[in-house]
Amino acid sequence: MLELDLLLLPFVEQHYHRLSDREKNALITLLAYPDQQLLEFLMGQGVPHDKDVAYVAEQIRNAAGT
Repeated sequence: MLELDLLLLPFVEQHYHRLSDREKNALITLLAYPDQQLLEFLMGQGVPHDKDVAYVAEQIRNAAGT
């Protein structure tokens, strides 16, 4: 999904190296969600139940300015 690429690629390129191992694992968990649900999380239309995953989704939103 193009929208996901536009949100995720810049975040990974610019911020991935600064994530802790816990945050990297949360990112992997986040990316395992179905595309539509992942997009909702990244657009702030829903929040993952896992607090670490929710934190990473928030960081991606903040980096994208959404």
